[in-house]
Amino acid sequence: MNFDNLLTEFESFESEKNYWFLRTMKGKFFSGFVDGGYIGINWNYVTAEQLRNGNERMIKDIIEANERDSKGNLYDSRTTKGKSKITSIYNKIIRFKELKNGDIVVIPSNGSKYLAFGIITDNEIYNNFDDDRCDFHKRRKVHWIKTVSLENLDSIWYKIIFSMHAISQLNSYASHIDKIISSVFVKGDRAHLVLEVKKEGDINYDSMNAVLINIRSFTELINSQFNLGENLTNNSVKLNVQSPGTIELLYQHGRSLLLASILLSVPIVTSCSHGNASEISTSAQKLDEKNANLARLNDAIDKDDKLDAQQKQGVKDFVNINYDQLAEAKQSMHEIDSIINNDN
Repeated sequence: MNFDNLLTEFESFESEKNYWFLRTMKGKFFSGFVDGGYIGINWNYVTAEQLRNGNERMIKDIIEANERDSKGNLYDSRTTKGKSKITSIYNKIIRFKELKNGDIVVIPSNGSKYLAFGIITDNEIYNNFDDDRCDFHKRRKVHWIKTVSLENLDSIWYKIIFSMHAISQLNSYASHIDKIISSVFVKGDRAHLVLEVKKEGDINYDSMNAVLINIRSFTELINSQFNLGENLTNNSVKLNVQSPGTIELLYQHGRSLLLASILLSVPIVTSCSHGNASEISTSAQKLDEKNANLARLNDAIDKDDKLDAQQKQGVKDFVNINYDQLAEAKQSMHEIDSIINNDN
């Protein structure tokens, strides 16, 4: 059965897209940006039309004629200080203008307690003079994907937010951003599956190892039974398990991993058959649990719009035959309190 379509059905991150951090005047415009579906930048005396049609000299002349220092004096481009200030403002505005459709943008709230992640959805800068929620007239349209508490993110974000300027490129942090935006995605020739580990405190080594082994075995089973022909020896894993943290699996081409993600993301209960209660659970209890889980899995498969009718039936048949292997993988995920977050 052919599952090549999965490589395009799942979220795809273009390798050439750029990532940006944009400040919000200490959070003053954070809510306006998120609620309004846009971002904006200061220096209203330069309009979007002037940026689209003017050259560098013209824009710098406008900045020089309007920008004042803390004493109210205009900056003079003939001085080192003035030239530096004018050039700095020009570079920020031009960067904002040149954001591309599909670029990723990150903005901080007041005190950087929260970060919002979004994607640029327009092709050029525009003006809005009528919105009183934000003083910035020059804007770009954004589809906001999610807002995350800083305390739930990797510690590297503390370094990022305190070292960025008004608008800064974050391309070197792309791998950190991708897995925040989506738990399952394709980038280049690799499929990525991100498990969010919720467990607090130390994580047992054997439990962690069991997750990796069981998911690997489950994807090998998928690869074999659906004749996908993938070389599963050329894969890797990135661990950032700081309790809580993430486990990121990377598979070349990765149809087996993408298909596994559909099944592993379904919330099933495995306590009777594979958990701590398995030794004292009756056969009837185990059967009831299995039947309830199969019903949940079949329902999830039916609702998944990434699969066509033939693929759905094939996956259902696979699950019915290989339920124990799936349940074993899910139980190992339960033991370290890890999930695949599909709320993105």
